[in-house]
Amino acid sequence: MNKKALICFIIIGSVLLTTIVSLSYNLNAQKKQNQDMLELAELDKKELEDQYQEFANQYGDMKDMITDKEISSQLGIQQTKAQQILKKIKVTDPHNAQELARLKKQLPSFKNVLKAYMNQLDSLRKTNSNLIAENARVKEQFDEATNHITGLNTQNRDLSYKVAIASQLNVDDVNLLFKNKRGKTTKKPKKAKTIEITFNIAKNPTAPKGNKNMTVVVKSPNKDYNTSNTIRYNGQRTPVSISIPLHEDEELEKGIYQVTILSNGKLLDKESYTIK
Repeated sequence: MNKKALICFIIIGSVLLTTIVSLSYNLNAQKKQNQDMLELAELDKKELEDQYQEFANQYGDMKDMITDKEISSQLGIQQTKAQQILKKIKVTDPHNAQELARLKKQLPSFKNVLKAYMNQLDSLRKTNSNLIAENARVKEQFDEATNHITGLNTQNRDLSYKVAIASQLNVDDVNLLFKNKRGKTTKKPKKAKTIEITFNIAKNPTAPKGNKNMTVVVKSPNKDYNTSNTIRYNGQRTPVSISIPLHEDEELEKGIYQVTILSNGKLLDKESYTIK
């Protein structure tokens, strides 16, 4: 090989070597660039997944908080949409930039819808707070009115009771007497032909005036007696005498006698006497 040919061979070899080294470098650089792009694509995909997962969670939380069935149903629909897109993202190749970009473009609509529902919820909360405050105010007024009415009713009952007490009849100086056949008082019950009860209706200007049905019940050791008389009462102290005649063959015995006085069915007095 002559010198000229050797020089050519060396030149050609150098060019080839330089080309090979350059290609190798470029390939490595391209490979690294592709790897970096793949990692970026995977990060973008993961970020997109997280965003849709967050939307799905927020819609679900809001749905559980809402008692309004219509709004809760709409939130459930939005939650389902977010979950469906999330599934698409998970099965999409990170290199499929076009599909990921298409899914990413839908994010603003989810944000806007979520914001609209949040505003609606805030409005409902404010309305509910106002209603609660108004209900509390109305309840307070109602309780005050009820307490006032209850107080008036109590006062009226007390007043009615006091008036009833003040207007009722009272009797005093009740006496049990035995009268013989000549109409004279005797202390021996066996000689009695008449039982006589005397008493006074006390003065009471507030008591209703007019005829009063006075009933006397005498319980003797061997028999009970009762009779009624109509007495005219005008509010002043009124003496009353009521007689109970005995049968010819009746004989009263010694012992305890109980005298009960009633007016129109109401008990006025009850006394006991021991006859020896």
